[in-house]
Amino acid sequence: MAGVNQACIFCEIVRNPTTTRLLHTDEKVIAFQDIKPAAQRHYLVIPKEHIPTVNDLQRRDEDYSLVRHMLSVGQQLLQKDAPQSIHRFGFHQPPFNSVDHLHLHCFALPYVPRWKAIKYKSLGPLGGFIEAETLLEKIRPLLSKCMRSSSSSSSYSSLVQMCSCDIIVIHITGKHVLNELEVLSTVIRGTVESENLVAVKFQTIAYTQAVQITRYPL
Repeated sequence: MAGVNQACIFCEIVRNPTTTRLLHTDEKVIAFQDIKPAAQRHYLVIPKEHIPTVNDLQRRDEDYSLVRHMLSVGQQLLQKDAPQSIHRFGFHQPPFNSVDHLHLHCFALPYVPRWKAIKYKSLGPLGGFIEAETLLEKIRPLLSKCMRSSSSSSSYSSLVQMCSCDIIVIHITGKHVLNELEVLSTVIRGTVESENLVAVKFQTIAYTQAVQITRYPL
């Protein structure tokens, strides 16, 4: 199987899933219970492809999509098995990861015994445990979709409406930057209610004025 490390114990589960009771499997990931659970429910979600650690993830669509999918699977499992509990999701960062195969810890709290919470604390610049949502922010692609602007409000409107990704970044250059921003802002305000675009941030990227639009699902 491509992307599998013969010496990795998690890759062995991917190759031979009959050795472990799987809670979930699809074309990208599998999920199973941690062999040494540290909470009321403690599941692991791993990619089928061998990715050693969070340090091997980059700001690109495929990595962001994979981690988002891993988190979604974990959330669905805990919502089904422990809907009344507080849920927590995250990854160990090197050198604190026990297995060199990316794995998402999915907890339905409390920790059992409680002292095990120590193993899943952030150590700031030293690493430790990183929350799944924090990791997603770190690897979120900077330019999920990028297009040179025109001065036409209809062009902006078409771009905003056709965008199905989480973020679009529109670069605005030239002497008419302020006018362009005013046109685009009008389009965004008129589209917020119908297209559910709720977060707009203006920023400068490489001396180029840009607008970042975040789309949230209903």
